[in-house]
Amino acid sequence: MNARKLTIAIAVTCGSLLTLASSHPARAQEQKSVPHDRVEDIRLTIDWHGGKPTPYIEHEVDEAIEKTLRLAIFDQLGASISTLTSNLDQVTATFKNVINIVLERKGMHLETITLTPGPVTSAHLTIQLASDKIESFRVHFRFRRSTPFLDAITSDEQNALTSNLTGEFKGTPFSDRDWIERLVRRRVEEVFQMSTAYADFDLLVLVIPDTTTEVYVTFLSRNNTATIARYFLKLRSETMLNLQLAEIGTSVDNHLEDLRGLPISFVAAKARTIENFIEREVEQLHGLAMMLPIAHSELYLVRNDISFVLWVNSQRWRTMLTGRVDFNREGDSARFDLKAGLRFAHSFDVFFQSTLLPGNLELRPQLGVAGHGGKYGFIEAAYDFKLNSMLCRAQLNLLPDFYLSAERYTKRKLKQEDEYSFTYIYRNAYEFKIISDLKGEVFGAVAVRI
Repeated sequence: MNARKLTIAIAVTCGSLLTLASSHPARAQEQKSVPHDRVEDIRLTIDWHGGKPTPYIEHEVDEAIEKTLRLAIFDQLGASISTLTSNLDQVTATFKNVINIVLERKGMHLETITLTPGPVTSAHLTIQLASDKIESFRVHFRFRRSTPFLDAITSDEQNALTSNLTGEFKGTPFSDRDWIERLVRRRVEEVFQMSTAYADFDLLVLVIPDTTTEVYVTFLSRNNTATIARYFLKLRSETMLNLQLAEIGTSVDNHLEDLRGLPISFVAAKARTIENFIEREVEQLHGLAMMLPIAHSELYLVRNDISFVLWVNSQRWRTMLTGRVDFNREGDSARFDLKAGLRFAHSFDVFFQSTLLPGNLELRPQLGVAGHGGKYGFIEAAYDFKLNSMLCRAQLNLLPDFYLSAERYTKRKLKQEDEYSFTYIYRNAYEFKIISDLKGEVFGAVAVRI
């Protein structure tokens, strides 16, 4: 029960009973000389009518009433059983009036109070609850920018807080709105004091008491708290065109923008939740339904920056279209690759690839099979119908931005066609390569993934 209201109740009680005790000085003196006349303890019991409050509210009421009784009986009546007994009717009436002053403002009414003097003085109360009570809660979280994405990644905490408040306050009268606001606000603050994910936020709590009580919790990053400054999205796919990934990029960009300005500790604690949400959203995008996409993501925090790597691959088809320009190379200085394939057995596909060398207007059709290792890379075996040779390709992803690759023909006379490269990916679509045939030729190249 509110400390200020309790103080008022105690003060009124003490004032009333002080007058009563001072009118019987002989009895007060007598109790000092008769030890067995002393009240040693108080036992309080309460019967509730019209419903029973939750244990949290019941404890608040019990504690406040017991403190009032103890202060009056021990401090003002000197703990004298005889003084309490001889003035029992007046003491009982005074208690009832004073306690009701507080309870009625909180939607409760003290119907009866029965005091039984003794070494352990018992007090039995009957309290009626008002009919207008809290039945449920709706909790809303607010951040610097409130979006469905932030609602989604904090839904577990919102649901947990809703259940917590309902368990603590369901059935509590809400006629004293100030009291309810203070109790709920205190409980919300207690809950978040125990949460490491929200440790770097200051809270503003707005409570609107009603049958369904609305609670709005606004989170403000504390001063001098390290917050997210920038984000970098890295989209990767071995089976889909960048054009197909454009919708994904726009959606994920918006989500990562929502995280800017939030404490690093919050984003770190929510990393797995963020990854799971974005993966599910990507896999359910209507525009990619035909590709049956599967997504895997990893969120990295580097100082104040987010690096978000998202791998998206089709479970049905494989497509690729790239163009490349070579520098400081003898012979062909450009090539275009088009690939289309059909996925099977989760990690494999059969594909057709056509490589065009525009310098000599040479077209190299190929048919092959590939095995995929997800974010780690892939390996291919194909037959080149133009050069009448088998060839093998492999790619090993070192980091999200770097990979090693190799393309090797099995015929010895085609060794000049072999390529071994180190590649840096820039802004998802551009690739900067250093390529060698391991026979002495080294050249650079720039490629674009369409």
